[in-house]
Amino acid sequence: FKKISETSSSNYWDEKSQGEIGDKEVVYDIGNNLYLKLGYKNDSYGDNETLDSIKFVLKKEKETTVYE
Repeated sequence: FKKISETSSSNYWDEKSQGEIGDKEVVYDIGNNLYLKLGYKNDSYGDNETLDSIKFVLKKEKETTVYE
Protein backbone atom coordinates (compact mmCIF):
# COMPACT_ATOMS: atom_id res chain seq x y z
CA PHE A 1 0.00 0.00 0.00
CA LYS A 2 1.08 3.58 -0.61
CA LYS A 3 2.00 5.57 2.52
CA ILE A 4 0.02 8.84 2.57
CA SER A 5 1.26 10.42 5.80
CA GLU A 6 3.29 9.82 8.92
CA THR A 7 3.13 12.00 12.02
CA SER A 8 4.83 11.50 15.36
CA SER A 9 5.52 13.31 18.59
CA SER A 10 8.67 15.44 18.34
CA ASN A 11 10.55 13.23 20.80
CA TYR A 12 9.33 9.87 19.46
CA TRP A 13 12.76 8.19 19.24
CA ASP A 14 14.33 10.19 22.12
CA GLU A 15 14.62 9.18 25.75
CA LYS A 16 11.80 10.71 27.78
CA SER A 17 10.89 11.10 31.45
CA GLN A 18 9.76 7.99 33.28
CA GLY A 19 6.24 6.98 32.28
CA GLU A 20 6.06 9.18 29.17
CA ILE A 21 5.31 7.55 25.85
CA GLY A 22 5.76 8.58 22.24
CA ASP A 23 2.97 8.45 19.66
CA LYS A 24 3.12 7.94 15.90
CA GLU A 25 0.40 7.57 13.25
CA VAL A 26 0.94 6.20 9.75
CA VAL A 27 -1.79 6.31 7.07
CA TYR A 28 -1.85 4.11 3.96
CA ASP A 29 -4.11 4.37 0.90
CA ILE A 30 -5.72 0.97 0.36
CA GLY A 31 -7.92 2.02 -2.57
CA ASN A 32 -11.62 2.74 -3.11
CA ASN A 33 -11.39 5.93 -1.01
CA LEU A 34 -10.46 3.84 2.04
CA TYR A 35 -7.40 4.33 4.24
CA LEU A 36 -5.62 2.25 6.88
CA LYS A 37 -4.47 4.21 9.95
CA LEU A 38 -1.90 2.53 12.21
CA GLY A 39 -1.08 3.93 15.65
CA TYR A 40 2.25 3.16 17.33
CA LYS A 41 3.61 3.87 20.79
CA ASN A 42 7.06 3.53 22.29
CA ASP A 43 8.38 3.61 25.84
CA SER A 44 10.18 6.31 27.80
CA TYR A 45 13.54 5.05 26.53
CA GLY A 46 12.48 5.73 22.93
CA ASP A 47 12.61 1.99 22.23
CA ASN A 48 10.20 -0.91 22.02
CA GLU A 49 7.84 0.40 19.36
CA THR A 50 4.49 -1.40 19.52
CA LEU A 51 1.41 -1.32 17.33
CA ASP A 52 -1.32 0.28 19.43
CA SER A 53 -4.27 0.65 17.05
CA ILE A 54 -5.52 -0.32 13.59
CA LYS A 55 -8.36 1.65 12.01
CA PHE A 56 -10.01 1.76 8.60
CA VAL A 57 -10.86 5.40 7.93
CA LEU A 58 -12.29 7.65 5.23
CA LYS A 59 -10.61 10.80 3.97
CA LYS A 60 -11.98 13.94 5.60
CA GLU A 61 -10.95 17.32 4.29
CA LYS A 62 -11.01 20.42 6.48
CA GLU A 63 -10.80 24.03 5.42
CA THR A 64 -8.21 26.05 7.31
CA THR A 65 -8.05 29.84 7.38
CA VAL A 66 -4.65 31.40 7.99
CA TYR A 67 -4.23 35.10 8.79
CA GLU A 68 -0.85 36.61 7.94
